[in-house]
Amino acid sequence: MGMILKLDVACRCLDKAAVLSDAEAKNGDYNSWRLCTVTQVEELKILIRMFPIWATGIVFSAVYAQMSTMFVEQGMMMDTTVGSFTIPPASLSTFDVISVIFWVPVYDSVVVPIARKFTGKERGFSDFRIS
Repeated sequence: MGMILKLDVACRCLDKAAVLSDAEAKNGDYNSWRLCTVTQVEELKILIRMFPIWATGIVFSAVYAQMSTMFVEQGMMMDTTVGSFTIPPASLSTFDVISVIFWVPVYDSVVVPIARKFTGKERGFSDFRIS
């Protein structure tokens, strides 16, 4: 919440882009390229507030792209034959997806209930440590 408040305070200076000065209003001498509508100013504020989310999304996308590239590189170096069947190196990344599809339900139905019995917490595990 504090970050949003700081961004709102920092964006207040943008409000001046939609205001005519007294001299410009009196003379009618203003440049339409320098004057913005209130809607344009508010849309820019929204984009600025979304920047931290976009910044973290870029990091995630870079890591995700690297992960799939690593599977292909590893597959090119591996012997990908199983009996008479050869697995193409580019399809090895599907094993990551298949393993997630398999292990998430196993984790939810087996590991979490066992952890719940030992910890007494609804979610089973907790990230917080009490010393």
